[in-house]
Amino acid sequence: MGAFSKPRMLAIDVHDIMYYGDPEAEGVVGTQPKRGSHWAYKFGSISVLLDGERLTLAAISILHEPRIKQVTKLIEHASMLGIRPKLILLNDAYNSAEVINYLNGIGVKYIIRIAQPIEGIKAGDDFIYRTSGHRRREDEQATFRIVAINGRDRSGNVRLFVFATNTKIKPARVRKLFRKS
Repeated sequence: MGAFSKPRMLAIDVHDIMYYGDPEAEGVVGTQPKRGSHWAYKFGSISVLLDGERLTLAAISILHEPRIKQVTKLIEHASMLGIRPKLILLNDAYNSAEVINYLNGIGVKYIIRIAQPIEGIKAGDDFIYRTSGHRRREDEQATFRIVAINGRDRSGNVRLFVFATNTKIKPARVRKLFRKS
């Protein structure tokens, strides 16, 4: 456990394992069409990133469970193992005001990828943003830093990457950290 005695970088992700059988099977949910199916087993995982390697600490079923409960459970799993987060990287499935407020409330540093960029965001943007959803009360809004940077996706195409964070990490480093996860 010496490797885990100090705070570590963690990654929380949502995964689909595509399913091709009876859609009424236990644990199967509808998902984005991929490889000839739109049914999958869906689960969330938390991993520790250590020396360029990823070690999965826990995986949980996420059937119809709110994202905030998933994040809470996954962080609790890491905590039960004695692993303290230095920084948590979350994929775009966890981009919500509720998750951001929870992470801010427990004092955890985070970087969350935003898949659907906020209108008007362009490469080089770096500013504090406050949500303004008309269906939420004032205390349900979230405040965080937006970082936008151009980079190459897995196909080699240049595209805009947007992140929500509560860190002071430079934009290029934010992208680099997220690419390693």
